[in-house]
Amino acid sequence: MPRCGLNDSAIEGATDEALVCWERLTLQADAAYQKKLLKPAFDYFLQSQTVIADRLNGRGKVSAEHIRCFVLACQNTAFVAQKLHRRHLCEYYYRQSYRRLEAFLESDARGLRLRQVLCFEINLAQRKYAEYLYRRDRNGETSLSKEFHRIVRRMFQSRWRESSAAANNSWIPQAKQSG
Repeated sequence: MPRCGLNDSAIEGATDEALVCWERLTLQADAAYQKKLLKPAFDYFLQSQTVIADRLNGRGKVSAEHIRCFVLACQNTAFVAQKLHRRHLCEYYYRQSYRRLEAFLESDARGLRLRQVLCFEINLAQRKYAEYLYRRDRNGETSLSKEFHRIVRRMFQSRWRESSAAANNSWIPQAKQSG
């Protein structure tokens, strides 16, 4: 894994070394992808995923930005793996984008805001993977897997819980009772 210095950042005032390194590697990957250099793009995206995964593994404070960058790094890696016809890696990184966050959510009691970000990012990552599996099925590459059905079922359950919670929230104005 390359050492990433703070001077490499394109974002003014960035101070988090993991985010700075992620950004630099992502920009390098994007530049390689734009030049149709898929293998170097894959390698850079993979390195960017590793940098953020290290942060999630307990090497420093975790923020919402780290979580978002992890999901993006996994999905970018999966996308380029698909372009390289490396479907096993593609599926692995799509799954990794939400499974790692699920484990992180279950293993650590975080603040409410960070837990909400985790749940939101897990839902988005699962949806992205489900879309990938659906496209593969439509192209005749495979039949929909059990994983696809698990993801869709979980997404519907999550939406139902959100709807139920919203209906029961105390901030919803209640009719005044005359007394």
